[in-house]
Amino acid sequence: MMLECPRCGFSQPQDRYCANCGVDMENFKKSAPSVGQRIFSNPVIYIVLAFLLFCVIIVFVRRHSKEEMANRMQFLKGGPMMVARPGVLMKNNTQSMPAAPPPPPTAAPTVNAVHAFEATTPDENAKAFSDAVQMRLSFAEVDHQTMELLRQDSRATGQFTEFGDFKAGALPAHRRAANERGVRVLFKTSEKLDHEHMSFSANAGESKSDGVFLGITYSVNLTHIEPGSISGEIEVLQNFHESQDLNDPPVRRTYPSTTFELTPGQGWMVTLNLPTAAQEDPESTSAEGVMRIFQSPQYKSRQTEFTLFFDFDKTSSNQNAGKNSQ
Repeated sequence: MMLECPRCGFSQPQDRYCANCGVDMENFKKSAPSVGQRIFSNPVIYIVLAFLLFCVIIVFVRRHSKEEMANRMQFLKGGPMMVARPGVLMKNNTQSMPAAPPPPPTAAPTVNAVHAFEATTPDENAKAFSDAVQMRLSFAEVDHQTMELLRQDSRATGQFTEFGDFKAGALPAHRRAANERGVRVLFKTSEKLDHEHMSFSANAGESKSDGVFLGITYSVNLTHIEPGSISGEIEVLQNFHESQDLNDPPVRRTYPSTTFELTPGQGWMVTLNLPTAAQEDPESTSAEGVMRIFQSPQYKSRQTEFTLFFDFDKTSSNQNAGKNSQ
């Protein structure tokens, strides 16, 4: 007959003493389990603890949801959220746009025509767009480093869109892109816009003897000229040879119109991906204006980008309409 030791559980033939631990099996009595052992060996305790943890999680989730909802409602009371989609430029009102930084102090109060906005008083800035504006357009070649800095500034304004090779956006008031170090201006033009003359379109390039136009066509349509802000849309298209064979017809490429809302001093830029193919006889050196881009070794090797810079400056009511060159 086999016996099991009540102390260590060792099985052995019938005997008084355990052959494993030496305990007197006939007189051995198990000690009562401690309170802690009885508690932690009870499965009911674990069930209760799991239930309490579940209740705490539920309370935390509900409180967090209420706080998030309250924050969202408080945010929506401040105005609608504007979302930029591919090909569509986000419109910001003047409250959501970052304030234009003040101009740096200068030793003498000298002012030139290009920087007229920066030198005006706050009252004059408030009336800057009340009557008319002078649109100054620069066609330029920009190196990649300068362009990246300009795009960073443009994204910071909240008005920037990118659609494939086409990129456009606002520039802050402290940026006069045409004066940047890495910008080579190819051609400039200007036009006066007011409440009676809200739209403007023109060509920049050259017409061939066969009547074919090569160049850029652009149009500006203002929708509002108000004290302290100006809004509208700009549309640009290009018409160039994309083949090395000049007998092939030019290719007309259109781009989505971009809408803008600017405060005094802000500008607008549009970057186009023009072809690198020659647009005329390679031996010709008579290229002028926009067509000069195709004689640039840097542009042919894609080290620079072709960009249009639009600046809208205050103009006096008696100023004549600007000149447009084709």
